[in-house]
Amino acid sequence: PTVVAGAQVVPMDGDLREAMRAPAGVLVVRVLPGTPAAEAGLRSGDVITAAGSDGIATPGALHRALLRRLDERSVPLRVERRGRAKELILRW
Repeated sequence: PTVVAGAQVVPMDGDLREAMRAPAGVLVVRVLPGTPAAEAGLRSGDVITAAGSDGIATPGALHRALLRRLDERSVPLRVERRGRAKELILRW
């Protein structure tokens, strides 16, 4: 897994998307305590589908989306959790 802002994330292939009943995105497999990801409310099993206006399909795309917003020090994340869409704010 790739670690981004304290969240270990993996890309989702078609089988994983079907099993999770989730759209394209990256799957959060673990959230490290005391990190920006934990403080934003990310949880294991969440699927991050967008960061700001950027659709997210790979861990690299998530990392690049955060780099583009370094000066802003925050980015809204669209997350699917158990079939429901949520918006969380990741701050650093």
